[in-house]
Amino acid sequence: MRFVRITPPDVQQVAAFPRDRSDYVKFPLNNLTRFGLDGIDNLAPRMWRNGDGALSDVLSVTKTGMVMPYLPSGDFDAAADAVTDRISREMAENYREILMDGDTPVAATAFNAALPQIVRIGAVYTPPALRGKGHARRAHLAQARTTGVRRATLFASAQNAIAAYTAVGFRQIGDWVLAIFKTPQVVP
Repeated sequence: MRFVRITPPDVQQVAAFPRDRSDYVKFPLNNLTRFGLDGIDNLAPRMWRNGDGALSDVLSVTKTGMVMPYLPSGDFDAAADAVTDRISREMAENYREILMDGDTPVAATAFNAALPQIVRIGAVYTPPALRGKGHARRAHLAQARTTGVRRATLFASAQNAIAAYTAVGFRQIGDWVLAIFKTPQVVP
């Protein structure tokens, strides 16, 4: 598979595609709707789609390098080839990590905030066929610990994600609500 950049004429088709899969792609869809394709905000996405046949895979990367894949094909190599330059700075700064088993990517993790002693886990992805094997648990937090990080926080809503995070020692400390408005709101 090859991935091609999404351009303004493609946006309507691509925006309609993830709405059917909003549980899986709510953040890229939100970023596309709020900030526009290639917009000036740090959360504005650049997007790629499969270039072969009907629309099936969509890959979004924010200006800060946050990667948000929806890849039911599982073609991570093609997706990585499409965005390698875009995410290399973030990986160099240790905000992103791709865990490899030989030549095979088995998990990707990201911090969306990092202070000297605490990080906030922003994204974790393991291909469906490789889930439940502990891949995402390895490496990134252990590596952060060697730099002085002693705490990590995150938020999750999917029950399988909550179970995975609980299994590695996270505990619930509160409830969060994510409100996404269709139009800008002014808070007094």
